Amino acid sequence: MSPEQLAEAGHWKRAWTLVDRRLQSNPNDSDALLLASKIKESFGDLNSAMQFASRAVELGQHNAEYHAQLARAYALLAENASLLKQINYVRLLRRELETSYKLDPKQLNARLVEMMYTFKAPRIAGGDKGRSHAIARELLQIDPGWGYLAEAKLAGEENNEAVAERSLLKAVQVDPGSYRAHAELGRFYIARATVPKPELARREAEAALKIDAGESAAYEILAQVYAHEQHWQELDALLADAQRNVPDDAGPFYWAAAALARDGQNVDRAAKYLHKYLGQEPEGRQPTRAQARQLLAKVSPNS
Repeated sequence: MSPEQLAEAGHWKRAWTLVDRRLQSNPNDSDALLLASKIKESFGDLNSAMQFASRAVELGQHNAEYHAQLARAYALLAENASLLKQINYVRLLRRELETSYKLDPKQLNARLVEMMYTFKAPRIAGGDKGRSHAIARELLQIDPGWGYLAEAKLAGEENNEAVAERSLLKAVQVDPGSYRAHAELGRFYIARATVPKPELARREAEAALKIDAGESAAYEILAQVYAHEQHWQELDALLADAQRNVPDDAGPFYWAAAALARDGQNVDRAAKYLHKYLGQEPEGRQPTRAQARQLLAKVSPNS
């Protein structure tokens, strides 16, 4: 797989190995710099993400995707910055978004960045929930699959379960071959709905597995389903499959433990899974070791 394919499938550690090799061979490889920015972001290293994206923009001024990624880095940095720094990041963010839109009026990632930033930011720093929903509607015209996922994301942030579920179902309907759409709907049913619907979560996870058995999300969903249902034999078999097929991502162990903690059951099993998770470097966009230790302290205070 190419580093682009690895990143898209959530294999951030493996992608970094290839990207780092490319950059050592050619530090001015702008596409590798873009990927490096995304990878560093996935591990929470936002300063490095900004630096790599800035360098990509320097080398590729006319690439809308580079500007969108730099805007994303600024948006994430702004979230936890002091007010003074936040104002500066917002100025830079707007500059990069404007440039990205000029280069490509339909730039998808730029719209996703603007949507989430305007939703989360305080009004004094450019927040505008009305604008966020308008962007989601624009995305429906540009890419219906992503548009429905965007609608679902905003609905989830607003605790509107009915709209979130409806939008996710539409995302699957318009693009039944989308791993992401099935996975997001599965996560909704097992972890985000007020009343879990494990059978529906299982259906979506199994559909995702048929699309790609080498990504972690479907295993994470099924791990939560089996933990919730206390199907221990199926859970252990699933985790063994996940280890075999996605050996660099122990996320299914963490999410099985999280489901057990959520239901308040079998804390010894949850602790075992968390120790397994802590035994290797977390994959990008997975819970950090600090988060895993925090959950371990909750389920097993004497660990």
